[in-house]
Amino acid sequence: MVAAGYEVVLVAPHPRDEIYEGVQIRGVSPAGSRFGRMLRTAREVVARARAEEGAVYHLHDPELLPWSAPLTRQGKVVFDMHEDLPRQILTKSWLPRGLRPVLAAGARLAERWLLRGKRVILAEASYQMGRDWLQDPVTILNFPRVGWLEELAAGHQTGERRKLAYLGAVISERGSLRTIEALGRLKTQGLDLGFACVGPVSDEHRAQLQNAAARLGLDDVSVPGFLPAPEGWATLAGCVAGLALLEPWPNYIESYPTKLFEYMALGLPVIASNFPLYREIVNSSGCGLVVDPLDVEGIAAAVRKLLDDPDQALAMGRRGQQAARERFSWESEEGKLLELYGALCR
Repeated sequence: MVAAGYEVVLVAPHPRDEIYEGVQIRGVSPAGSRFGRMLRTAREVVARARAEEGAVYHLHDPELLPWSAPLTRQGKVVFDMHEDLPRQILTKSWLPRGLRPVLAAGARLAERWLLRGKRVILAEASYQMGRDWLQDPVTILNFPRVGWLEELAAGHQTGERRKLAYLGAVISERGSLRTIEALGRLKTQGLDLGFACVGPVSDEHRAQLQNAAARLGLDDVSVPGFLPAPEGWATLAGCVAGLALLEPWPNYIESYPTKLFEYMALGLPVIASNFPLYREIVNSSGCGLVVDPLDVEGIAAAVRKLLDDPDQALAMGRRGQQAARERFSWESEEGKLLELYGALCR
């Protein structure tokens, strides 16, 4: 939006106010707990945003919606639906299992009320299912800027780093522990590989991964936590394969995994869950392999297949990079966002 000539202010948890690449950041102190974020932080974010007297307010997180009425009176409000919240509630391990269906149903009712009069951007076309009441939603897919990733990948050849790569939230439901177990199986076969597991991670889960790696005699497992995007991508460039081994939860099966397209743009062959959506991307692009994400032996076999045929792995990476450039790049989506804002700002 800055590149298109708009004045952009980002209000978010951040230690200070600053300008970064033309974006004016207004920092709000983050709360220390999940419920503090939903209550105190969300209220403070909306208050600071209102003080900016914006023409358009773009809300990214659902916890902002209950506080958004003052923004609606002041400017036009866009809600960016980047997750199917009711479905996601059904998979929240920190919520009591018996309470999840009730909370999911409540979230669906609350959405309908809180989104009245707001324009909605859908990060996935599947999010429109069950939401026929939305007025003129716009689907804008969260694809990466392929050019940046291709530049990072230049000079790296697939398999140059004897590691598997993962980028995203590091939780067991996204395959982290099974990847460690698969590496253990490969080690018993004489194949010693590392694992670069990059993304936000709890101290508890990091310890789980490190303990599992120690038990299996794996020496090269790194779990650095969140890294700025360029640093995270650079850590993965040249790895054996990029992993998108999400478990078959409802919110995962029908959603594009952004990490998949980032791996492709980096020229990495991919090993992905065998969901129909993922399979169509991988098979149509010829960019990797799909497996049962719950099958440790199957994951190990897929990795071994890439290692045993490095020429084919390199070809998969190149085909994936071409497909990302032609079909899965942000450059193919940004026009929709610019058109929406152009209409709202007239």
